[in-house]
Amino acid sequence: MRMQIAMIPTRNLLAHMEVAFVAGLVDVPGPWVEALDDHVADLLVTMDGDIPSAIAPVRLLHIAQAVPANVVRELAHSDVDRFVTSRFSRTIPSQRSNAQVLFRLTDLQSGHGGGGVLAFAGTLCVDDVRTLDADNIHELSTEDDDALRWDGRIGRELRRHHGEPSIASNMNGARLGSAFDLAVWGFGHEPMALGSTLPLAFVRLCERYQDLFFADQRSSAYEMELTELRELVVSTGMAPLDRVPEMAEGLSRFRQSPDYVPPFAPRSRAQQAELLLHFARSMEAPPPASRCQ
Repeated sequence: MRMQIAMIPTRNLLAHMEVAFVAGLVDVPGPWVEALDDHVADLLVTMDGDIPSAIAPVRLLHIAQAVPANVVRELAHSDVDRFVTSRFSRTIPSQRSNAQVLFRLTDLQSGHGGGGVLAFAGTLCVDDVRTLDADNIHELSTEDDDALRWDGRIGRELRRHHGEPSIASNMNGARLGSAFDLAVWGFGHEPMALGSTLPLAFVRLCERYQDLFFADQRSSAYEMELTELRELVVSTGMAPLDRVPEMAEGLSRFRQSPDYVPPFAPRSRAQQAELLLHFARSMEAPPPASRCQ
C-alpha cells in the first residue's frame, strides 16, 4: 500500500488547533478498494518537523454513517474536496487522531493486480500550519497494512524526473480541489492529473450525456435518455452543454482529435497541456454553425 499526500495551510481553526487541507492518493490491493471507497477515515498523522513521518488509520466509517444524509446527497455529485467545505460535526482532534478524510475511487491505474487508486481529501489539525511543507507531495508506504511510513518527496528523494510539484505555489488561491488538476500525481513513471474526483458512477453518466449530445444520429430513445441525463446534470448545479455553446463547440472539436482524452479521465502532463492548448485555440477560432439548441 502506498500513499501520496499534500498539505495546504488554511486560516481555519478546529478545537483551537490550526487546520490544513490535505489531498492525495492511495494505491491499495483489491480487498481494500471496497473497504475504502466512499468511506471516511480518522487518521493519526505523526509529524517530524515539516514531514508526515507516519500515518495510521484509527477509525473507518461508510460515508452514510459518518455524515448527515444531506451531506451524503451533496457529495454524491461533487468532487472529493467538497468534503472539506461541507457542514457537519467533524471529529475533534486529539492525541488519538488529528486528521479526517474521505476516500473516492478513481480511474488511475493501480500497481496492484485487481487493486485500485483512490483520491482523498480532508483536514489535518496541527499546532502551527506554518511548519508544514506545503509545496511537496510526500509518499509513504507499508507492506503489512500497519502505519504508512515516510519514503520521500516526489521530485526529490523519489521520482526526480517528475520535477518538484510546488503544490501551494501552483494553486495560488484556487479552490482546494485544484491540487488534483496539477499533473504531478500517481505512482507510475509519468505524472498525472486526475481530471475528476467525482464518484465514478456519476462520471459514467456525465460521459454518456456527452456522447448522446454529440451523437450524429439520434433515435427517440436517445432523445429520451439525453433529456433525462440533462435533467440530472442541471439538478447537480452543472451547466448543460446547450447552455454553454462555446464550450460545447470547443469540446466537439477536441473529440475529433486522435489524441482525445475524455475531460473526466486522468491525463498525463503532455495530455493536460494539449487539452488546455486546444481549448485556448477553440475560444479564439470563429465557431462553426452551432448545433446547440
